[in-house]
Amino acid sequence: MSAFNLEKWSLDVATDQGDVLCAELTCFRLAGVGRTVVTGSLSTPDGREVYDSLATGPPKAGPAGRLAVRGYSLEPERGGFRVTLDLPRLGLDLHCVSSGEWRPNGNGVLLTRGARHFRWSAPRFRASVYGFLAFGSGKSIIRGTGYLEAMRTDIPPWRLRLSEIFRGKAYFPSSTLIFHQLTTGEGALLQNILVKRDFGPGLRWVDDYQFQLDEKGHPGRTVLHHPAFTLSLTEKRMLEGGAGPSPRGTRPVSPWKVLDRLYGPAERRKVLSEAVLAMSGDEERGLAIHERVVWRRGLNSRAESSPGTRRPSGLSRRP
Repeated sequence: MSAFNLEKWSLDVATDQGDVLCAELTCFRLAGVGRTVVTGSLSTPDGREVYDSLATGPPKAGPAGRLAVRGYSLEPERGGFRVTLDLPRLGLDLHCVSSGEWRPNGNGVLLTRGARHFRWSAPRFRASVYGFLAFGSGKSIIRGTGYLEAMRTDIPPWRLRLSEIFRGKAYFPSSTLIFHQLTTGEGALLQNILVKRDFGPGLRWVDDYQFQLDEKGHPGRTVLHHPAFTLSLTEKRMLEGGAGPSPRGTRPVSPWKVLDRLYGPAERRKVLSEAVLAMSGDEERGLAIHERVVWRRGLNSRAESSPGTRRPSGLSRRP
């Protein structure tokens, strides 16, 4: 067993009312000591922000992949899954119905260091969400679109050597787009992007590992170019931002503090954007949630070797 293991489950939900919800479960073990961090956040269109978190022991894995710790549970249901969050300042009880899973590169491995791997997948990349939200003295019914992702790695932070993570997902009436870009301390650029269309002309499914990112000369605007489509993101409001592992002082001790000690504090920025997907002669408008994490010093000096080779670009078509 590795001396270091990290697993993280994140659920982001954009509600029909314009709220953005996030529930995260992060479990890590370092030198035989295990810890679990539960975090919840709410950002509303009128500027209200609620953050809460707690630290507890390792989760209990129940039947059929159920996970539960104090303040959090994730369990499969027919056609999807259910997530509950019970924190002093924020509560969620969400039922999520989904029809898709994505494992980039076929097996979900994004980065390899020797015999160790950095794995990522989207077990539910588009889910119809219905449930309850509780904060303050109120409780309300919510509906929206959600996204569940899972990250696992046994690469210790001092060997991971990432200088930047840029990732996001965009929802449209008939399409879903997911992307991530990892930049290593050696300068290697690792990309994956997915588009799934429920209907419409042309391609219905694009699963690729190469795109072009354009952020120059457009403050607050990011454009992703791909031979089959273009995604334009225009910032609507910031959901989270600042330097260090706890920009708003809401998260307990986490493994990312080890990275901060080694490489300097990270700059994190999470944004809600208006999104436009141009594909097959059509345009769709929707919303996107995207995040960038940057470590600005110490990484290149610790680099040892390139993590792998870049494969040629390609398209995968599905009916």
